[in-house]
Amino acid sequence: MTAGNASNDAARARAEELRAELARHDHLYYVLAKPAVSDAEYDRLFRELAELERTFPALVVPDSPTQRVGAPLPEGQGFEKRRHEVPMLSIDSLFSEEEVRDFEQKIRRFLTLPEGEPLDWVVEPKFDGASASLTYVDGVLVRGLTRGDGEYGEDVTTNLRTLRNVPLRLHEGERTAPALLEVRGEVLIEREAFVQFNEKRVAGGEAPLANPRNAAAGAIRRSDPTEVARYPLVFQPWAVVRIEGVRFETYWEARAALDAWHFPVNRWAERAHGLDECLAYHARMEKQRAELPFDVDGVVAKLDRLDLRERLGTTARSTRWQYAHKFPANEATSTLRAIECQVGALGRITPRAHVDPVEIGGVVVRHSTLHNADHVRALGLRISSAPTATRRSCRRASSGAAPTSTAAARRSSGARCSARAAVRSRSMASASAWSSSCMTRACCGVLRTCSTSTRAVRSWSSSTAGAKRPWRTCSSRSSARATRASSAS
Repeated sequence: MTAGNASNDAARARAEELRAELARHDHLYYVLAKPAVSDAEYDRLFRELAELERTFPALVVPDSPTQRVGAPLPEGQGFEKRRHEVPMLSIDSLFSEEEVRDFEQKIRRFLTLPEGEPLDWVVEPKFDGASASLTYVDGVLVRGLTRGDGEYGEDVTTNLRTLRNVPLRLHEGERTAPALLEVRGEVLIEREAFVQFNEKRVAGGEAPLANPRNAAAGAIRRSDPTEVARYPLVFQPWAVVRIEGVRFETYWEARAALDAWHFPVNRWAERAHGLDECLAYHARMEKQRAELPFDVDGVVAKLDRLDLRERLGTTARSTRWQYAHKFPANEATSTLRAIECQVGALGRITPRAHVDPVEIGGVVVRHSTLHNADHVRALGLRISSAPTATRRSCRRASSGAAPTSTAAARRSSGARCSARAAVRSRSMASASAWSSSCMTRACCGVLRTCSTSTRAVRSWSSSTAGAKRPWRTCSSRSSARATRASSAS
């Protein structure tokens, strides 16, 4: 053996040793929160490995800690879309104990189970983040996809590699890595880390981010992995959808395997024997909601036995073996400043409220759908009223599947809220309904609408008998013209 070969072999052995040591310290620090070395010692090991790889380029492997942060996308190039091997379907969202019990009864009827036999569930908080999928081949991370539309997702592998609690190579100790593994989970930012990150942004002259969920969703789609690495992103797995070479009987066993492979596992998850324990867990998590480090909007309960899941299967949109029991909607009181009439392509009018900005569950709400004129009339809304805005979720929560329409996406993200509840104040002070499509200056009043396929009429009628108010006739295809009419017309 020549001196050169001996040197190469020694460098290869040392590089493998350093990669394993750095991966172990990453797991201890980012997953277990039990650091074993100082930052200076970790940096020394990292620099030694980087120097070896510079000296011997053949030693560079994709799962090396030095390769977490890759090169940015070329300017003007977007992420490639790839098909999900297993579609990311939705979870039925339930809002009451009665709905939860009805859901279980459907499962029992489908499986023809006796009434007295309790089902075993795994219950865990429903984190409010950005769903993603990680695929490993022979223990090495090869692909990371966003949720996308549930059928196709964007390939953001280079960005997901920057998450420090995501293993680039599965740890093989008590368990051998499978030939193929696909894990799905949520990309999140802890609330405390989000506050600190925003403080750094403001100090650096950048605008603060709105909330952890939007920050996480936006970060994983950035074109430069170096920028993504600045975000305090973490990954929380919630499903194993594909695996080869290993077989589990329960989801709880799969969680144990993920833990052995050095994935972060949800430490708030529990096994529940029967539906009463699921409901008790939901009540407990609702009380502890503010104490959790992440934003959550409910509890997910999934059958533990995988054979029962296979028998139940799925519908076209959702899985039959799990549900999301949502927490009560977040509410806040604001002040109504204007009602805007949005005219659709076919002339249909949808009133929308403009309210003073108010934060609801981490989202700043400035607008709220009012559905139709009857809804406005039923609420008794007036300019300067003080309605309660409620941030609602759509009936189906995501389990890795994206909403199938723009409207559904808005509902699930909380961009729309429903302005309901009693009007706390009915000040009749006039206000300027600020201009948008089909807006005019008007005093407060009840909205009256009619529409045809070619034009829409909006009328503001005064609560004072005999008073005259301006109205505007608008067309979605032509310029608006204004005239006057009495409120009795």
